[in-house]
Amino acid sequence: MKDLVAKVIRDGGYRRYLGVQTGFAVDACWGAANLVLGILQTSVWFITLGVYYVVFGIIRLMLLSCMRHGSGANAAGLRRVERICGIMLLVSVFVLSGIVTLVMKDLGGFEYDEILIYAMATFAFYSLVSSIVSCVRLRKHSDVIVVVNSRVNLAIALVSIFAVEIAMLTAFGTAEDAQLRFVMPILTGTGIAITVGFLGVRCVLGNGRRRS
Repeated sequence: MKDLVAKVIRDGGYRRYLGVQTGFAVDACWGAANLVLGILQTSVWFITLGVYYVVFGIIRLMLLSCMRHGSGANAAGLRRVERICGIMLLVSVFVLSGIVTLVMKDLGGFEYDEILIYAMATFAFYSLVSSIVSCVRLRKHSDVIVVVNSRVNLAIALVSIFAVEIAMLTAFGTAEDAQLRFVMPILTGTGIAITVGFLGVRCVLGNGRRRS
């Protein structure tokens, strides 16, 4: 146990691997949970959100495979992985557009227990702040995997905020808030889709020269 802790403290590469691995586990579990909820409740909302997290689980799985096989020494291989991850980010924009479409058609929303909504909101805001800081700080990092993973974290945090917003409007909104419940998610979703699309394009085009 002491050896493992020492490795985590001293080995930056191992810490990054654990971070991506943890992210994959969270994305896979949360995506599967939403898919199951969607099937059991016949909810297209949860199914769409589940698909979104599955897309990011696939991206993280690609990054893990790249790290395990030591593709860091192959610049061409890393560039290919970065481009594919960028394309996957762009694909996620279409999934996100599906959620916005559901809002526009006024087909309900995400329904969670109130306590769970508060917990999700707290975690979502923390994730958003930390992911923005990391994305800005690591934007010129020499390791492609670090850069792509920071962008994935930001994209997921943004959609978590979006899901919480819809869940809150669904749980606490009244008939008088009908216009707000319609307009606000559309504006938020559109802004998030543009941001995630930008992150995807950056990955597809490459990040230029990076620092270590």
